[in-house]
Amino acid sequence: QKQQYKLLQDGKPNHMSQARIHLLNEIGFEWAGQRRDKFWHDRYNELVAFHAKNGTTRIPDRIAAAELQQLHTWTSLQRRLLKLHREGKQTKLTDERIRLLDA
Repeated sequence: QKQQYKLLQDGKPNHMSQARIHLLNEIGFEWAGQRRDKFWHDRYNELVAFHAKNGTTRIPDRIAAAELQQLHTWTSLQRRLLKLHREGKQTKLTDERIRLLDA
């Protein structure tokens, strides 16, 4: 189902009908990428909260709080991806994510 849905979203021939999509949504079907999107937005919201509290998005390398390690790693990755994007290289960052990170 996920493959057929991706084909539909890409505008390619597929066997996915709107009725099938509706039925799958009703039973809570998790479409491809939803978990990754949720993870990304969760980390982004953590970064926004960190900035509101600390006035910066720079998370020190040596953090005592273990819960910030994942945010530090994610933030570093986003900075690398933005840099690659600005150099004209292809990345997985969407226009929406770039807009959010630049805000």
